[in-house]
Amino acid sequence: MKTRVLNAFAVSALATAGLLSAVAPASAAPAKLKCEAGHFCAYEHINFGGAVLVHSRAGRGDTVDVVNDRTSSGSNNTGNLWVGVNLRLGIGDDVFKWAKYTDASTLGGANDKIDKFDVK
Repeated sequence: MKTRVLNAFAVSALATAGLLSAVAPASAAPAKLKCEAGHFCAYEHINFGGAVLVHSRAGRGDTVDVVNDRTSSGSNNTGNLWVGVNLRLGIGDDVFKWAKYTDASTLGGANDKIDKFDVK
């Protein structure tokens, strides 16, 4: 009887050890979502997190609408200047500019203030 109890205990211990070793380690912070070459991408949260609000190949002279007051970071993989605009009383104010081929992981004072993008 003692042998069976000890064998059952040993099997249980080995099974538990196997389960513990199968648990995946905690993952690191999520990586930036890839914004392909030739695209501009705007993200809901800082550090390129949250929803992708804009994923566009718009060209010079275009205007791209975005959900008002939610943009917090962006990636410009285009040869154009992208200008974040805040609309106040019908007058557009440039609040943040992405130079060609640049990323901005945070927008500082322009965070959550962009209503559209002008491509220049």
